[in-house]
Amino acid sequence: MRVESRKLQRLGTSSLVVTLPRTWVKKHGLKPGDEVFVYDEGSSVRIVPAKAAERASSVRIGLSESMDVGDLLRGITCLYIMGYNDIQLDLTGLSISDLSRVKEVAMRLAGVEVVDEDASTLRVRYLVDSSRLDIKLTIKSMGIVVARVVDMLRKIIAGELEPHDAARTARLIRDELMRHQHSAMRYLVGRISEGDSNAYALLMGTGLLGLIGDMLLDVVAKMAAAMDELRGDMEGFKRLVGDLADVIPALASVLVSPSYRRTVELVQKSGRLSAEASDVASSCRSRACAYIAGKLENVARVAYIVSNIAFCSAFTAERVEGAGAGR
Repeated sequence: MRVESRKLQRLGTSSLVVTLPRTWVKKHGLKPGDEVFVYDEGSSVRIVPAKAAERASSVRIGLSESMDVGDLLRGITCLYIMGYNDIQLDLTGLSISDLSRVKEVAMRLAGVEVVDEDASTLRVRYLVDSSRLDIKLTIKSMGIVVARVVDMLRKIIAGELEPHDAARTARLIRDELMRHQHSAMRYLVGRISEGDSNAYALLMGTGLLGLIGDMLLDVVAKMAAAMDELRGDMEGFKRLVGDLADVIPALASVLVSPSYRRTVELVQKSGRLSAEASDVASSCRSRACAYIAGKLENVARVAYIVSNIAFCSAFTAERVEGAGAGR
């Protein structure tokens, strides 16, 4: 992120103005008289060229020889994340069950509604101004959801959650996690296109936080289905999940508000988690135990990566940009 110091100038009797960087103006092709949107974000403001903010991204897609229904379903989510507001789906070749799956995927995306449907076309639109999304709150909400999965593991180990209840709750949590993740990724892709370099780190961290949640949900399903097989290995998992509960909730927090000291602590804790999961795996007495311990070791490794991303943001802000601002 490039930082420049500029002085406010008086305009009239009550207004203050500041000039825009020439390189930024040139990059966006702006000229005198063009309109920009100014977003009040509390301690800062964000300026977006109106032509970029108002761009109506529309696309028409359908099946082809090189695309199956699964590709189409994934593609709808991709188009959402990449900022398309109007998706028109050609229904040629889709069965009734395929169409039902398409609608199910589309309606899981926050802010999306089916606005028109006939025999040949299904049209879905994104009806929310994604630029107004509170990205910090959204990522923190992701962290809360992932922390709930860790708490589910604790309850399963303690015998406080029945396997069938765990499976039903896990399905609901997965949908909630994906809604938050896709909303955040859509917003951050837009910020990157506007030249916000900080958005790269948040986008990467958000994707990895979603991956952690997904892996933990797999662990919930496996643990709930193999309780009898795991009886002799629960003590190791109890300690490991307890330590996970100390690390996972903090990941989202340090992503959106990176602190040098906190990220250093989290890097160290997540590094120890990976070794602890490896120790649990080496003492396993069953295949189910080895599978779960391996998954949790992967969770710890991804948590280590996320904490390092947060560390890099904090280090840059506090040790580089902060020093530069003081010169």
